[in-house]
Amino acid sequence: MTMAQPHGRSLYDAVTTSLQDMPLSLSTVAMAVIRLTSDPTVSFPRIARAVSADAGLTTRIMRKANSAFYAGNAPVRSLPLAILKLGLAATRSLAIASSVHAMFRLGDPDGVEVSLWRHSLGVAIGSKCIARTAGLPIEDEVYVTGLVHDIGKLVLLQRFPEVYVEHFCNPAEDEETRLRHEVTALGFSHADLGSDILSQWNFGSETIAVVKAHHDLNSESGTAHHNGMDKDARVSLYVLCLANAVVRRLESNQHVLVTPEIAESAAYRHLGFTESTVKVIVDEIRERLGDELQIFGEKHSSVMQRALTTHPPRR
Repeated sequence: MTMAQPHGRSLYDAVTTSLQDMPLSLSTVAMAVIRLTSDPTVSFPRIARAVSADAGLTTRIMRKANSAFYAGNAPVRSLPLAILKLGLAATRSLAIASSVHAMFRLGDPDGVEVSLWRHSLGVAIGSKCIARTAGLPIEDEVYVTGLVHDIGKLVLLQRFPEVYVEHFCNPAEDEETRLRHEVTALGFSHADLGSDILSQWNFGSETIAVVKAHHDLNSESGTAHHNGMDKDARVSLYVLCLANAVVRRLESNQHVLVTPEIAESAAYRHLGFTESTVKVIVDEIRERLGDELQIFGEKHSSVMQRALTTHPPRR
């Protein structure tokens, strides 16, 4: 199966040049928050003024600052204090998350875009949990990478909705089979496309490299690629790949969490995890995902979400 190349151009060029006609870009408020929070001397009231231009982001920051994870003895009632409580890195992550969330069309509670959004959020949370458990000071960085690791899928889904759902969203196939179908049909993968999109959005080179390689870690063709990455990017890749595998396992609603595929993966071995470690991370993902969805004003409605937030029955 191949897809038609519109107007004689390569399909890849057609997809990337059409981005300007799609609601897929970081908001101006998010960009301003990213710029301001990159300055360690910036004042919290100045960040608050930038954030206040986006009512949705303001609400989410206030919700997060008063969530169970951050809440103290008294509720936080002002935006500067909420930002102070979250810190610069968490505020920046939430600004990006809020902007990415707006890119998804979430009208159908059990639709493909809802599942993709919640998968991305699950991988973001899982990446942060794994980094913290491994003692890696990259929690906020890998959270953002998790949010955008499948942004190429979203672009293809919104650009070619019927074709993409029909040919690349078969639940009976595993992720690697679907990836091979992408490359065969399109000549490129969603990871290739995603890395170029993030480059257009001026993301850091490490995030771009990790997104491009996030399906290559355990493949022979990808060995040279990830071995050629710098140490920090390679560690981030390990974290993302393990989070992706664990969340995929949760989505399948299977009781055996650590499959041979996970236990034998380069990420699992490198991080030195055990089955008990993964179970602790899974519990945290379930708890944190429910909290994060509430921050975005969402309920536990889809099959995918129930799988991620409901503990399997004991056997």
